Amino acid sequence: MANQTPARSRLCNWCNKVCFDIKRLENRYKSWNLGTVGRIRQSECRLCRFISFLLYDEATMEQEDPSEANTELALRWSSDNHFKLGMRAVEIYFLKNLVTDFSMHDAFHLVPNASRTINIERVKRWIDICNQTHSRRCRKLTFMAPYTQHIQQSYPELRILRFIDVQKLCVVETMTTHPYLALSYVWGLTDSLRLTTFNKEILMQQGALQEYWLRIPRTIRDALKLTQEIGQAYLWCDILCLVQNDPDDVDRGVKTMDLIYEYAELTIIAACGHDANAGLPGVHEGTRLGPRISEEIIPGLRLGGFIPLSTRMRYSVYNSRAWTLQEHLLSSRCLVFIDNLIYFECSSSTMFEHFHPELDMDQNYVTRDPSSLLAGVVTIDKPFDLFQAIIEHYVGRSLTNQEDILAAMGGIIQRLSRKMKCQFLEGLPTSTFDFSVLFRHDDQPLYRRHGFPSYSWTGWKGRLGWSPYAYHDTLNRWLCSYTWIIWYWRNPRGIISLVWDILANEDFPYNDDSYEGYRQRRPFRCSEVLPFSTGRTQPTEDLGHSISAVKYSVLQFWTLSGVFNIQIQDIMRGEALILDDLGTACGGLLIDDQEGWASSGSAELVELIAVSEFDGIIMYMAIPESISDLLPKVITNPVALRWYNVLVLMWQDGIAERRGIGWITQAAFLATSLPPGLSWKEIILG
Repeated sequence: MANQTPARSRLCNWCNKVCFDIKRLENRYKSWNLGTVGRIRQSECRLCRFISFLLYDEATMEQEDPSEANTELALRWSSDNHFKLGMRAVEIYFLKNLVTDFSMHDAFHLVPNASRTINIERVKRWIDICNQTHSRRCRKLTFMAPYTQHIQQSYPELRILRFIDVQKLCVVETMTTHPYLALSYVWGLTDSLRLTTFNKEILMQQGALQEYWLRIPRTIRDALKLTQEIGQAYLWCDILCLVQNDPDDVDRGVKTMDLIYEYAELTIIAACGHDANAGLPGVHEGTRLGPRISEEIIPGLRLGGFIPLSTRMRYSVYNSRAWTLQEHLLSSRCLVFIDNLIYFECSSSTMFEHFHPELDMDQNYVTRDPSSLLAGVVTIDKPFDLFQAIIEHYVGRSLTNQEDILAAMGGIIQRLSRKMKCQFLEGLPTSTFDFSVLFRHDDQPLYRRHGFPSYSWTGWKGRLGWSPYAYHDTLNRWLCSYTWIIWYWRNPRGIISLVWDILANEDFPYNDDSYEGYRQRRPFRCSEVLPFSTGRTQPTEDLGHSISAVKYSVLQFWTLSGVFNIQIQDIMRGEALILDDLGTACGGLLIDDQEGWASSGSAELVELIAVSEFDGIIMYMAIPESISDLLPKVITNPVALRWYNVLVLMWQDGIAERRGIGWITQAAFLATSLPPGLSWKEIILG
C-alpha cells in the first residue's frame, strides 16, 4: 500500500493504493480495483472525480447504460507506460506542468490544457510532416502530376471544377487543377446560401460572398478563415461548388466525390454540433472552452486523459449521417474538430493537440487509433474485408432521402470496384456474389427499404453484416467448391446479363490468387439421387408477366427449393428453428424483418432455397452464436454434418423477396421437404 502522506489524504481509500512512482511502474503490469462505477461517481476523491469525468465523457459517446453503476472498474498500468480504465477506450498519462518541460519518457507525453484558439502553425506542421515522411501511403496522385493539368485527367466526370476563392470571397470556375482544402460537415436544418443557376453569375463576382456573409452558415465561414490562415487559396464545399438545382451538375459531383476528397490537401471535418451553424471551435477567439483533459490529483502530480478519435466520433451527429462516411474515409488527411478538441488524421497516423509537440515526428506516439478505417480505405490491402467493414459502419446511419442509399456510398464503391477489378450490382461486388448475398441482421430485425432489392444490403434499414468465418479455408476456394448458382440479372427493360461476366470484368487477374473472386465454377451436386434434373441454369427470356414496375435489377437463377415449417423462438431478435417433415429441428434462421410474422412460439410454413454450402466443422463460426447455441440441443453432432446456406422467400406478382437467411443440414433439406416437395426451380428475386 502507498504511504499515507498529507498529499494523499485527498484520495479515497481505494485510490490511495494506486502507485504513482514511475520508476516502480516502468515496464510492469499493475492493477488496482477501484470499486464500482457508482462508487466512483459519488466520491469526492480527486482521482475518482477525474475518472468519473472521463467515464462520463466516454459514456456520452458510447451511449452506455446508466444501470452499469454496479460494474466493477479497475485501473491498470500497461506495458505501454500509461494507465487504462478496465476495457474502456480511455488512456491516462502523467503530465508535466510546462510544455517546455519535456521528457522522452512515454509516460509524460501529454501536455496541459490547450489554448482557446487552435495553433495554426502546428496544424501546418502536421501537414508538412505527412507530406515529407509518409511517402505514397498518404501522398495523393496530384503530388505526382503538375497542378495545372486539365481537370478531366484528374476528374473525368466533371465538365467544370469550382472552388471558393478565400481571398477574393467568390466562387471561381477552372479547367485546370489547383491545390485546395475540402469541407465535410452536417447540413442539418440550416437555411443556407446555395449555388444555383439563378445566382451563379452573381456569386462569381469578387467579394460576392462578403455581401451575403450572414447567409453563409458559421461552419463554412470558419472554414474559409481557416483555409486562408493555413495558406491555401481555395476551399471546396458542396453547397457552393455544385449547382444545387442542376441535377446533372450534382450527379457529376457525386460521381467524383471520391476524387474530390482524395485530392484535397486537407479535409476539414466539422464533427461538432448538430448543423452547419455549429462552427469550428477555436478558429475565432472565444469560440471554444479550454478543453479539460487533465487534473491535479495530488500536489505536483497531474494526470491527463486521452480518448481515441474513433471513439469520440462514434456517436457524434456527424457520424450518424450517411453522406459524411465517404467524405471522411476518402480523404487522404483530415483535421477533425470535435468536443472542443482537434485531431489530425491521415493514413499513417493520428495526431492530437495535447500530445507534446516534440512527439509529432515519433510514430510510436502518433499512431494510436487501430479502430480507424481511414488507412484501410487509402491502401485497400484487403478490399472485400474492407467492403464488409464499411457497410457495417454505414447501414446504421441516417438518410434524409432514402433514395440516396447508393449515391452516398458511390465514391467508396467506385474505389473498391477499381481495387477489386470487378463491377458492382446494386451495391454488391460481382466477383464474390455468392458470399455477398449472405448478409444478416445484427441482434434485431431490419426494416425494408422500398425501391431497392431485398437481396442487397441497400434494400434494408438497420444494422447488418457478414460472418467473417462463413467459409472453410479461403474465400476463393469456397467460391470454387461450395457454390453452384449461375446468377443472372434482369433490368427493368427485361434485358438479361450475367452477374459475373468475364467479358465485363476483363481486367480481373485470374492468375493472381490474392484477388478474391470466381475462377472455376462447378455444377450443382449432392450425395442423394434426385428425381429431377439439376442441369438447367439458363434464364427464361419470356416470363409471361411484366416486371416493369420494379425500378431496380432483379436476379434470375436456378437452384433447389423446398418447403419447411419454421418455429419462431424470439420474434424480437428474429430467431427461429427450421423443422423437418416430422417436426424435428434441422436448422435455424434469422428473420430479416418482423412484418407479417407471427409471435414467438408459433409455426410458419416457408419456402427455402439453397444458395451455397459449408462444412459443419465451421458451424460455430459460420452461424450466429444465438442460433448455433440452439442447434446442438436438437441436432446430434452438428459439426460432422454438411450444411446449406438458405434464403427464406416470399412471392408476390411473380417476383420473390428475401425474408430471412438460414442454415439447414443437407440431409434434411434433400429428404424432408413438405409438399409439394423438393424441386429445381427458377427464382426471380427482387
